[in-house]
Amino acid sequence: MEKTATIYPYSKDDIQFFRYAKLLGEIQPVYAVSPPGWGLIGKDATAIDGGKPSGIVITENLDSALQNSELLVIASFEHYVGEEGGLKDTLETAIQYKKPFVLLSPPQTPEEQIALETAKQLGLLHCSSEQDHRNIIALASEKDDCDELKSPVTLIVGQGPYTSKFETQLGVRQELIKRGYKVSQIGSRPYCELFGFHSFPSFMFSKELDETQKIITFNQFVKQIENEEEPDLIIVCVPGGIMPVFEKAHNNFGILHVEVSAAIEPDSVIYNLYSNEYSTQFYEKSAEMMYHRLNHVKTNCFIMSGSWIDYGAHHENKEFRIIKFDKPYNKIIEKPEEVPSLSIFEKNVFEKATDAVVAVLEGYNLVDHY
Repeated sequence: MEKTATIYPYSKDDIQFFRYAKLLGEIQPVYAVSPPGWGLIGKDATAIDGGKPSGIVITENLDSALQNSELLVIASFEHYVGEEGGLKDTLETAIQYKKPFVLLSPPQTPEEQIALETAKQLGLLHCSSEQDHRNIIALASEKDDCDELKSPVTLIVGQGPYTSKFETQLGVRQELIKRGYKVSQIGSRPYCELFGFHSFPSFMFSKELDETQKIITFNQFVKQIENEEEPDLIIVCVPGGIMPVFEKAHNNFGILHVEVSAAIEPDSVIYNLYSNEYSTQFYEKSAEMMYHRLNHVKTNCFIMSGSWIDYGAHHENKEFRIIKFDKPYNKIIEKPEEVPSLSIFEKNVFEKATDAVVAVLEGYNLVDHY
């Protein structure tokens, strides 16, 4: 049964709750509430990044929204500045209204943890992003090698954070399902279950497992999903970036991507880029880098995101800063001859990206379901 929901604090990072609401199952977003200082009040919830308007106007009145909805989705407070209105106060507001809630990001302070525990005791936590992988870790500990996957695997990776990877995951997923494919998927955010697929497993960030153990455990994690769901294909999106951007934005040197590709031997990759004016040589070198770094994988699509690196901030104080646009920052001036190069703002971008994925499936004798 669908539950009407309020999203708070609403930002560009939460647009997908409205844009891909059909994938959400029981949650039906109806209110977008944003803090006054974020500059979003009065704007359309899905037009703030240049997308098609939804007719839902962003408000600042959380009390009114909660009184008229059944569920509160508590989004990230990563960019929130202020002593009041943070996660602790939001949890206390949920308790006040006895409103069930979904928590997308974990608490960061003891005070926030106490408020969360109080809400849990009252039975208000509808679902959370907590994961329990003890069984799969135990299973993998008995193996010394990876099992072969029978399904084709497509990776979605980014040059760095904020390269529209999550929207790409949802857009390609929705298009593949529309075409009749059965898709198993592992996403890059910790709440992907809300959209009907699996979140990236937390054990891949554990300090208790070495690299070999992580590779074998991830392989068993994906193999178990394949056995249970029997998909036509598997999509895996790796969090973070595939290589260092600057000294202070090294993206852990892309080690996570190497581990994932060693575990599942992907067949193709969609590479999301920061907005820039890239040359044909850049695309060719990037595809070559993917081939050698990601277990001989073929790049089948480039997607330029709506984010641009602020090089001025880097040159002045070595700061890594991202600027997000709601329209194309620049045009794709050169394109590779063989690999599609698309823009996140391009019409039907995910239809074209899905075409590239389907081309890989044809090698597995999986014909288009149209």
